[in-house]
Amino acid sequence: MSVKEIANSLVGQAFEFLSSIMTTVTYHHTNPTVYTPSTTSFSRTDLTSVTNIGAVIVSLTDEELSRSPVGERPTSKCFIKKADISTFTPKLDDYITAPYGNLEILEIVRDPTESVVIFYVRGK
Repeated sequence: MSVKEIANSLVGQAFEFLSSIMTTVTYHHTNPTVYTPSTTSFSRTDLTSVTNIGAVIVSLTDEELSRSPVGERPTSKCFIKKADISTFTPKLDDYITAPYGNLEILEIVRDPTESVVIFYVRGK
């Protein structure tokens, strides 16, 4: 087994173990925000949405909170298996809908084995 296969297996087992604290989210992969001068408005459209994704959303540690300026500070991090969003590359213009509202993505961390993606998020 390769390191990547082992990591994917371990991530799958971890998500299975954490199923009691998992939540279901929708990941929205979007076009970049566009400004329309005639209406003086900004708009963004979804390219695709992936529904019913199992995610683990947890609070940040004090160290993680202190890394960002107050106005740009994420409030939590969201773990999603890379396999669940493998049809596209996540980007900062995208957003996540959790049961309690939309989450703005402020930072994306990919693990070297491409098994899990960590999103630092805050409510929109």
